[in-house]
Amino acid sequence: MRKSENGRKGCFQSTFDTKLNDSLLLKNLRQLLQGEYEFEASCKDKFGAEVKFVKRFTLYGRNESELPFARPFWVSPLKQTYEPSETAILDIGTSYGDGGWMLLEVVQKGKKIRSEWICIGQQRQQIKFPIREQDRGGFELRMLFVKNGRVHSQELKVNVPWTDKQLQIEFATFRDKLLPGAKEEWLVKIKGPKGEKVVAELLATMYDQSLDAFRTQSWEWGRCVRILCLDAFLGRSLL
Repeated sequence: MRKSENGRKGCFQSTFDTKLNDSLLLKNLRQLLQGEYEFEASCKDKFGAEVKFVKRFTLYGRNESELPFARPFWVSPLKQTYEPSETAILDIGTSYGDGGWMLLEVVQKGKKIRSEWICIGQQRQQIKFPIREQDRGGFELRMLFVKNGRVHSQELKVNVPWTDKQLQIEFATFRDKLLPGAKEEWLVKIKGPKGEKVVAELLATMYDQSLDAFRTQSWEWGRCVRILCLDAFLGRSLL
């Protein structure tokens, strides 16, 4: 691993055997300076050809006041998925000495629910968004920064999943070996995200797995969802 700037200085090197471990721990990252780094891993395949993987990433401390590198407009979210009652945090800043003004817009379900101008400077600053229950489904952050006749813009998606509607599905009874012509009944339990009882509908299907020898079966749930949504929009029923 090496720093991407200042002459691409190497700062970490190690050998790794995938037969012994399935992960590599990058140690002593706290001792490194902020900035952009490049991680490179290489090996040889069974034919003796070199295989290389290169990944660039940014290293910076949450408590640091300076930007990790010089950028006209720098934006970094703490994370991209939140739950209600949490607070979304966005780090912003600019390398321009005299700073500038940034337009921030929050868009949810195609509607702009927040718009404000924020003064940003060389010191890194945070913008916080309390996540509410009505924010489920997520929202977008649109940022616009104009300086010296140049426009810098960025859009970020903040995910607030419908975890309150996730269902737990498990088999109460299941037999994987049957005789031809035999009758069988499978019992399925459906519970809410906290294990509570819920009212739900279940679609079950089966197919002859031996036909996979000719063509593998694949479930195109995305297409089914689009059809159901279109029928609901047009007021049609599949029944």
